[in-house]
Amino acid sequence: MKILALETSSDLEGVAILSDDRILANCQLRVDTGHSQRLLSLMDWSLSQVGLKIGDIDCLAVSLGPGSFTGLRIGLATAKGICLAQGVPLVGIPTLDGLAFGFPPTSHSICPLLDARRGEVYAALYRREEGDLERKSPWLVVGIKELASHIVRKTIFLGEGARIYREELKDILGEKAHFAPDGWFEPSAANIAWLAKERLKEEGGKGLDEVEPLYLRRPKVKPRKG
Repeated sequence: MKILALETSSDLEGVAILSDDRILANCQLRVDTGHSQRLLSLMDWSLSQVGLKIGDIDCLAVSLGPGSFTGLRIGLATAKGICLAQGVPLVGIPTLDGLAFGFPPTSHSICPLLDARRGEVYAALYRREEGDLERKSPWLVVGIKELASHIVRKTIFLGEGARIYREELKDILGEKAHFAPDGWFEPSAANIAWLAKERLKEEGGKGLDEVEPLYLRRPKVKPRKG
């Protein structure tokens, strides 16, 4: 089973290729001018570096967000186009799931945070139960004070939002707030690939119309002039 995974929820664009139980490629590129210009090139380069073609891929996986509205639309549209052309299944994985999955096993709660702008973060709480990662809260889009009201035990924060609001979280939560090393602060296409493998085994791929971005908040649309 070969899975091609795309991560476009932030400005760190990622492509990973998973073959059975090995990551063959995990490429990341910081993009300042939008994902559409480089995503296909990064995919083609990644495949060529491991001696594969797009026709060798058995499944596509894509990060669903929350995150950049434009990035999510581009990633999902690209994945759906490839799946339609190649006749392979598509698996969508929430970005926060991918962030939490990448952290090593711990007895503490795990809370990935993504910057939602406007003084808010996207968040969810996770715990390891008998080795399996389980989400223990709804998807949240909240300010830091409201987020703190959901924290009742020692919690490890990770993700870009944890970097931005680190001091505020420490001030409010004290010893309950712990922070992952910087290496776990960025979304990873490799984590999306691993989770997609598990999801595909348990549920199979969904119809393309069933896989939609997880926005949590409506895109901000500017009114047309005139």
